[in-house]
Amino acid sequence: MGDSLEGSENTPEPQNVPVVDFTAFANYLRKAATLLLPEDDAHTEPPALNAALDDKNNQECIKKFLSDPQVSILYVQRSSSKEDESDQPPEGEEEKEPVAYYISNEVHYTNGKMASLVIIKRGAVIEADKSIRAQVRFINFSDGSPYETLHSYISKTVAPYFKSYVKESGRADR
Repeated sequence: MGDSLEGSENTPEPQNVPVVDFTAFANYLRKAATLLLPEDDAHTEPPALNAALDDKNNQECIKKFLSDPQVSILYVQRSSSKEDESDQPPEGEEEKEPVAYYISNEVHYTNGKMASLVIIKRGAVIEADKSIRAQVRFINFSDGSPYETLHSYISKTVAPYFKSYVKESGRADR
């Protein structure tokens, strides 16, 4: 008889699943953010987003999201420093970068001028041999009041969807 601390032959080996390539996911994220966090021209890739995707810290957040089973979300925020279209910078000063993107692995409220895109993993990792689209879910938080945004999501989508599910599953039980 073996000692209980010894490994047994029946212990399954952890499977090494190939994780999707960073560049492939970055391209997917670029397309999604261009559509769901649009700037003035929704058909062109935002230069600020490209800069954010080139940032080493942001790349580490993305790689963690792709491969770490403990990290289930990727949070992309777009902020606009534009107060109003009529505001002009004082003469002699350059206009500040109007848009910036922030990427993290934690969902948090920053301010009302931030629009956010939350990407949620459906599995432990984003696998290379499956389509990215089939492995993630998106939630888009527009800029403005978080209360209004959440109330709208719950009352107009989540509650009716859940009620419909309960109604349909009740029919199946009969």
